[in-house]
Amino acid sequence: MINYLCQIYGYVNYIGEDGYTHFHAACQYNDDELHAVEMFLKLRRMDPNNCLLPKTGDSPLHLALMERPHQLAPLKLLLYGADPNVANARGLTPLHCICNSGPVDEWFLVLFFEIAARLSNRPVKVDVADDSGRTPLHLALANGDMSTTAFLLRHGANPNRANEAGETALHAVCKYPRQLIIMTSDYSEFDSTQALFEHSHERYWPLRVDARDNEGRTPLQWAVANHTPDALQVLLDHGADLAGFVYPAANHCDDEEDCERMIDVKSRQLLGALLCAERLAERGYELTRGDALQIMRLFARHGFFEGADVDLRSSLLENEAFASRARKLTVNKDVLLHDVIQLRRAEEVNKRVTYEDMFDFVNNDVSRFEFDKVGAEEACPLYLCEIMSRRFFQSWALEPFWKMIRYRLPLEMCEIILGNLKNEDLYKICLADQVQEDSKKDATASVTKCDSNKRPRESEDQEAPKKAKIYYEEH
Repeated sequence: MINYLCQIYGYVNYIGEDGYTHFHAACQYNDDELHAVEMFLKLRRMDPNNCLLPKTGDSPLHLALMERPHQLAPLKLLLYGADPNVANARGLTPLHCICNSGPVDEWFLVLFFEIAARLSNRPVKVDVADDSGRTPLHLALANGDMSTTAFLLRHGANPNRANEAGETALHAVCKYPRQLIIMTSDYSEFDSTQALFEHSHERYWPLRVDARDNEGRTPLQWAVANHTPDALQVLLDHGADLAGFVYPAANHCDDEEDCERMIDVKSRQLLGALLCAERLAERGYELTRGDALQIMRLFARHGFFEGADVDLRSSLLENEAFASRARKLTVNKDVLLHDVIQLRRAEEVNKRVTYEDMFDFVNNDVSRFEFDKVGAEEACPLYLCEIMSRRFFQSWALEPFWKMIRYRLPLEMCEIILGNLKNEDLYKICLADQVQEDSKKDATASVTKCDSNKRPRESEDQEAPKKAKIYYEEH
């Protein structure tokens, strides 16, 4: 093919109007045989550093890495003196291109770095930032490529360097987990966050665990906003500060249409939000009613109230194929999925299954596959989220409901009544109370601020109820 082109044009490196040449094409699309690239480098003595594309500033090495990053053409270009640190018009170096291409084989990175350092005498610079302030480490993390991340850290990448949005490596892991879960089926926020700490520790780079980005958020706040309890756990274990912690608003999915179609992503978020709240409470953070309402709004936004009128439990038990599968799937070591579906009351479920149990269960690829096979891909996650969150909704609706009925019934009776209401009704009770409180504050500045952490007394003989909180019984 190359010889044929030579005959047609009479000049092997024909240049188009945009500056694109045969040499650029050979580097961008060549296969492992390297016949075309070698012809230009050997016979035509092409200089790989002296033919940048005028518009983009891309070198032949950029082109080779963008299209086929794991092929041998980039390594051949390095052997002939290609600059591994040249930046294009957007400030992207060849290493940026490698890290932005998805998971990279370590053998390729090892050869790329060794050839650059030993043969071309140009060691690869690992901390160069592009025009957006992104280093190769930022791009590797954004693609969920922890192998490349570890390689970069071992070669001196600074995990505390921030991009123009103020995001460090920890921000990158905690801020974009949803996209990574969608792109990479085996992505784990625990593994990624823990690995970042471990590899940074090996290189004596203490991570700035409480660093704030340009939005004023810490990695811990992003972990909570994205409902990633495992990342939250790692951050707390490594000293993330809870003293000045402010519960963040939930992070919306960048592609709402895709998220709307993915019931497994939504159920993971909802159970993750409950587990985050539980783990924060275990570390001493007191959730406010405003925090609880944020979690409830997540259920509303994802449409988990819309199926409340359907008897999901009965429909699942009547599905013989599902029931058969459910008897083989374990939620934890002592409880089968079928057991969970059979239990009628949320209190009974919460005594046998923790938020962590259910979060891990819905994250399991096997369980999702089983749901799909028996036509329960939506009904089962919907019901599991409903039954697991019921106690949370009830506990936070208790005080507003008692206040709404002017304390005319004992709390025990109120709990029985709330036990028969749907989550949507409980959410509306909490929401109405919040609206009423906000109206009072707006009406007059002289009204004493209502202490949401304190319940009024029912009578002189009855002790005032304690602040509504999540029920975390011993399981």
